[in-house]
Amino acid sequence: MKTLPEHWNAKWITPAEQHKRHPVFFRSFSLSKPVREATLYITGYGLFEAYLNGQKLGEDVLTPFFDLYAETTQVLAFDLTHLLETDNRMEILLGNGWYKGRFGFAPRENRWGECFAALAQLEIIYMDDSRETVGTDESWSCRLSEILDSGIYDGEYQDYTASAETVEVQILPLGTDHLIGRDSPGLTLKERLAVKKIQRTPAGETVLDFGQNFAGWVEFTAALPHGCKITLEFGEILQKGEFYNGNLRTANARFTVVGDGTVRTFHPHFTYYGFRYVRVTGWPGDLSMDAASFTGRALYSDLARTGWFQCGNKEINSLYKNILWSQRSNFIDIPTDCPQRDERLPWTGDAQVFASTACFNMDCREFYPHFLRLLRQDQEKRGGGIASYLPYDPMLNDPAPVWGDCAVILPVTLYEHYGDISILEKNYPMMRDWMAYLEEKDREHGGRWIWNHGFQFGDWLALDGITPNSFKGSTEDAFVSTLYWYHSAVLMIQTAEVLKHESDHLHFEETAKKIRQAVLAEYFTPSGRLAVDTQTAYLLCLRFGLYADKEKLLEGLRKRLAKDCYQITSGFAAAPLICSVLADNGLVEEAMRMLLREEFPGWLYQIRLGATTIWERWNSMLPDGTVNPSGMNSFNHYAYGSIGQFLYENIAGLKGAAPGFSAVRFAPVIDARLGWCKAAYDSINGRWESEWRLNLDGSVTVRLLVPEGCFADILLPGYDKGTFRVESGEFTTTYSPAKDYLHPFGAQSLVEDLLQSPEAKELLFHSAPAVAVAVRDGNREIIAAQVGQLPFPPYLAQRPEENASLIASIQRVEANLFQSNKKRSSEGGN
Repeated sequence: MKTLPEHWNAKWITPAEQHKRHPVFFRSFSLSKPVREATLYITGYGLFEAYLNGQKLGEDVLTPFFDLYAETTQVLAFDLTHLLETDNRMEILLGNGWYKGRFGFAPRENRWGECFAALAQLEIIYMDDSRETVGTDESWSCRLSEILDSGIYDGEYQDYTASAETVEVQILPLGTDHLIGRDSPGLTLKERLAVKKIQRTPAGETVLDFGQNFAGWVEFTAALPHGCKITLEFGEILQKGEFYNGNLRTANARFTVVGDGTVRTFHPHFTYYGFRYVRVTGWPGDLSMDAASFTGRALYSDLARTGWFQCGNKEINSLYKNILWSQRSNFIDIPTDCPQRDERLPWTGDAQVFASTACFNMDCREFYPHFLRLLRQDQEKRGGGIASYLPYDPMLNDPAPVWGDCAVILPVTLYEHYGDISILEKNYPMMRDWMAYLEEKDREHGGRWIWNHGFQFGDWLALDGITPNSFKGSTEDAFVSTLYWYHSAVLMIQTAEVLKHESDHLHFEETAKKIRQAVLAEYFTPSGRLAVDTQTAYLLCLRFGLYADKEKLLEGLRKRLAKDCYQITSGFAAAPLICSVLADNGLVEEAMRMLLREEFPGWLYQIRLGATTIWERWNSMLPDGTVNPSGMNSFNHYAYGSIGQFLYENIAGLKGAAPGFSAVRFAPVIDARLGWCKAAYDSINGRWESEWRLNLDGSVTVRLLVPEGCFADILLPGYDKGTFRVESGEFTTTYSPAKDYLHPFGAQSLVEDLLQSPEAKELLFHSAPAVAVAVRDGNREIIAAQVGQLPFPPYLAQRPEENASLIASIQRVEANLFQSNKKRSSEGGN
């Protein structure tokens, strides 16, 4: 089926009088002959729903989707061959949407236009080869619908008692040159979520709890009395038992309906919400579970699931589930930052850090190209600069590395996952223009090959800033931006090689060399020590391979982690990478310590507080259940969900070693706190399956399924055979590792590690009473000290021989946590 008609005979139509109340265009027509083929081409401003003989066409919602409407608008095509009857009635319902509703980083109305408009052309081919076209023009009629207003941020208002009104139709000279065929994947209603609980808050309000934070809407069936007004308000959390939506900022996020006494199923048409809780006001009488059929409808782009992960640790399983739900909630045609507040924008930084996790979880081949097309369109107006978000607003106008590097990182990530060279070919002009922009701006500022000008996000939301709630961390903005610039240059070298652009290959080699020299001169001492002593600096240098002496860099990172008491202090620029970088550089224990931390800051802190999606800040909610007063608190932000890449690649060992995952480096991380792990990834070359389990006798059983025509290089921890290669088929082995995973405690353990085991804790407190006092006082320095370093500090008055006895004792301990996970590992299941 074609995506566009060869010629547009239809005309754009609009109500002669513009009202907030949403219009419905309609026309009746009859057929006199049998139909061979019938195709409807249709689009609308801002959003549209099309109906034929009372039935909605297609399952998509919020059509024609997110776009830069001044330049391009998608046209949808529907096959009506088997839907047409002798007598037909076509209707087009319009809503405000992104086109003319209140929207943007600086929210405003009428961003692209002020008028509702529709364009539709039905092309009919009869069995006798004759043709007929039914298109929008002055012959159509228009009535005002029951939708009084709608908006992406503010919700929707429906009044079924509103009087019937009709308005004249007129032609709108919008033209058709900007219309394109559809490139968005499906955007459909997915899971149905039942209300888990209806509760009365201390303030006496009625609140529905769906048990899961998600994006979408609520529908309910009821015969509301004539004039009865029901309002649903949406929020992500309860604060001290009360409904809370203060983090939505100016977004009203309401669904209001006025009944007319008829039994109806009420739901919005042109908006969506991010929520777990719904406050209901105006309901006649008490609202009980059977009073109305309230159902949550999850909304996200229709992408096939391709990844699965599960292990023997329920908190990590909850984390993985939360990552999935945050991806679903923010894959609303574009990769948004959040689904709830007055933002919901495609931020480029968020998109690039999460892309690999996203591609593990879902088949994103039809999702990201739409976003990349929009980025390129916007870039062409900026002289090569890449927006930090779309659509453009005067605020945050300077293109910034890390965010802008999405132009390079995202296409390369897609190529790595799907092995499709056309992804690189199509996006290469955007990639090259971004790099040219960076070089030109550097020349304008002295040609230092250090990106130290313009606005930069830096290490956004890091915890080592002036205050823990500062927007930026202490890592110099120029360092962060320049390291990402270098990373993009290296990726461009690889891309130019794949595409056989020899001159570009040489150019980007020179670019990377100059940036490297500048960084080594500016940020490293003559002896090769990194002078920027922050977690983020060490992590970025290791991840991007820019250093003078790797051993000195690793030693600096070890010392930095100890100084930070093994707490995450890095922010947006590096925290999503921390576990992967640590594990890839031999610091597996440190990586697992970061992953499994249950206190702030850490991924499991959110789990302890009941999170069902990933948060924007490490502490969007405080331990007492109140919202962080610093503001900017989204409870459904996928950026820190990038830890999913570590789960797939490191824990499960499914690290791609060739484009399209035709090869994998299988080096899983074995840890008794997990007990077992099962994962699968449906790559374009077939299904990879990974499984390992720690057995009761301390041995490890490993299984890897390699797709046909693929291979894996295997490096099992503590395995005496080193690295070896297996071809397609199933590889299984059971071996006794050099490391005793069942007895995890020793001199390298932290005091806080021992606190997880009642037996080890008792030994610690008995042998080191001064440590017990420090722990009770919350002394973070002592809690994060290595047991082998005690007595530390000397005033703890513990004799070295006592500590040697303590170490010998704890080495025999099998902590209860480990035993419970061993039991789960023996039970198996997935």
